[in-house]
Amino acid sequence: MVLGISEFDVEDTLDSMLNDMDSQKTQEKPPVQEVPKINDDEKKQKITKWQLLSNRLNDTQIKLINEKGELPPNAKFVPKLFGGYKIVNNWFNIRTGTCILPFGYEVKQNIFGYTVVVPIGASGLFIKK
Repeated sequence: MVLGISEFDVEDTLDSMLNDMDSQKTQEKPPVQEVPKINDDEKKQKITKWQLLSNRLNDTQIKLINEKGELPPNAKFVPKLFGGYKIVNNWFNIRTGTCILPFGYEVKQNIFGYTVVVPIGASGLFIKK
């Protein structure tokens, strides 16, 4: 007994403090966000060579590229001469570029149906929403 406090009182006090801290941790769980599931058919979807030549992708392909953040192996993002990116073919794997969506960019369609790579949140007269 030191200063009128028994060692059993100290242990009980420490146990009760630890139990209070554990109960606060369990009560303060952050909300969990669910990740949208992508179908196996969409994962395996390819971009045909005609779509790459005409630069016209359908809405599901554009949505999949923006969600996954990458192109299939037969296509690449290539920088344009005056800034920005475009999607081109990657036949025989000789094209210089990346299959991963560049940081800060997303894929959209313009009003004529052509696929464009624009900065995230870009809007304009010719870009579809």
